[in-house]
Amino acid sequence: MDNEGRIKIGLISAFSVQHRDWTISQYMGAQLAAEEINARGGILGRQVSIIPCDDALNSDRATAGTIDLIEKEK
Repeated sequence: MDNEGRIKIGLISAFSVQHRDWTISQYMGAQLAAEEINARGGILGRQVSIIPCDDALNSDRATAGTIDLIEKEK
């Protein structure tokens, strides 16, 4: 299925700073959940994608990342 029909879920977290290990575990868990959902046919027939965004524990970067996800990833 192309990206147009996918349900995209943004994951904004600290991928590049001190809590990186926890964030990577969080991302891997989200990816595993998406894979399991997709293996069962998705949600209402649509596949799920997790879109990561690094906020580096900075509120301005989190805001910019959220806007970027909305505008670019829809």
